[in-house]
Amino acid sequence: MAYTRYVLDAGMTGELVDLYAALAPCAIGYAVIGDNLLKSADTMLEGNPYRSWIELYGSEEFQSGVQTSIKRLDALLKDIDPQSKRAQELVHVFKTATRMEIAFWQQGLDAA
Repeated sequence: MAYTRYVLDAGMTGELVDLYAALAPCAIGYAVIGDNLLKSADTMLEGNPYRSWIELYGSEEFQSGVQTSIKRLDALLKDIDPQSKRAQELVHVFKTATRMEIAFWQQGLDAA
């Protein structure tokens, strides 16, 4: 819940680029994991309880959507000086969202 609230807060109190920076760790992470699992010879989809998850996040449609989001984020960042205070604020947003994404996955691993 804290992670979702953080992303919503970034979008509501910041600019569009803040929202994209906060969403990027989740979207990119799911795309990489889904793609890797779908392409993995070790992934047995038949009877796998996570089959729909793997197929969704590994799908061409999701992969394409994430690539579009990455391009939009890059375009939003284009005019921001990497050495500026604003750039550092966006790095902080991205790092915080990344830490929260990691904690989300860790929570599932700890419960197993």
